[in-house]
Amino acid sequence: MSLSFVNLIRIAFPEPLLLADHGHDVTFNEEIYRADSALLIDIGDVTEENQINTTAFDVTLAATPELVALARTGEWINLSISYYRVWYEGDIQTDVDVVFRGRLTEIDETDGESDSSIKFTSANHFIDWESKGGRTTSNASQQVFDPTDKGMEHAGKEKQNVKWGR
Repeated sequence: MSLSFVNLIRIAFPEPLLLADHGHDVTFNEEIYRADSALLIDIGDVTEENQINTTAFDVTLAATPELVALARTGEWINLSISYYRVWYEGDIQTDVDVVFRGRLTEIDETDGESDSSIKFTSANHFIDWESKGGRTTSNASQQVFDPTDKGMEHAGKEKQNVKWGR
């Protein structure tokens, strides 16, 4: 038996887009990835490095009316994208590599005489690695989660440490 692989792309559009670069549909994680060579034009290369870095990854799709409408509304920004490589020995799935996981960051529409395409560029989760996560003890932070809660209304007004508990 020979070892082969199938590339799978999952983009978390409102209706997830599941594509395979294969001659027939592929079932993976209980989802069916469509083998649509007319829609999936190109899967870009993913480079690996030995240090933390922002990696960009491109997927080029045919510019269907639905994708063009989505691209122009901006609702694609920051949606998650996953690139899997599923390995097969004959018809038996033997391994899965997560080649890339990230968020959509840019698009580039190309309008040709005979066909049009949209290249989605994404960046891995290190894109904003200097941002601070979590919440702060401020009224503004609390209002994001519960606009009616007044529990943090006076946070930040006390200048000394407040001991909690006994």
